[in-house]
Amino acid sequence: MGQRGLTTIALVGIMIAAVAVVVLVVVLAGTAPGDVLGPNPGGDIWGPDEVSSLQCDFVSTSPFETVWGTIYMENIWTPNLKVRDERTTTGQDVITIINGETQEVWIYSEGTWTDMSSMFNSYWSEYELLAHTYTIVAVSGLTGSGDYTFTDPTSGATVTLSNIQINPSLDDSLFTHG
Repeated sequence: MGQRGLTTIALVGIMIAAVAVVVLVVVLAGTAPGDVLGPNPGGDIWGPDEVSSLQCDFVSTSPFETVWGTIYMENIWTPNLKVRDERTTTGQDVITIINGETQEVWIYSEGTWTDMSSMFNSYWSEYELLAHTYTIVAVSGLTGSGDYTFTDPTSGATVTLSNIQINPSLDDSLFTHG
């Protein structure tokens, strides 16, 4: 993988961490522990601990770039968290797969899968926070359309979560590389 690919991977990781931290702080500032956060399709109320899997599309637009993609998460509140993050930024597609059960990280960039499992702990910290953040934001932000838009106060980026699916059945193949 070239220097450009590694730089892109590093920048994506930094961006994910920054957005996740800001979103978590903003959301949790107004949410007491144990609060219920939104309606489920049955008319009851979802609490974040009732969400074990999540799928949603996202768009993050800042003065510097627009990033869009889809994120899939399973076993959200467990050490066996699995995440597949498919995103496009500056014309480049990047897929990140992290699997807490096997402690593997794989990144697809520039047509090549790269095993980043030696950096599992770093990726785990970022993606565990991202999974919890997106779950809380998605559940608290559900409206009639299921979209939720917020502004990142640090970067000014506008982030929209859409096509939010709570507790979807996700195929295991999403969390494997190749």
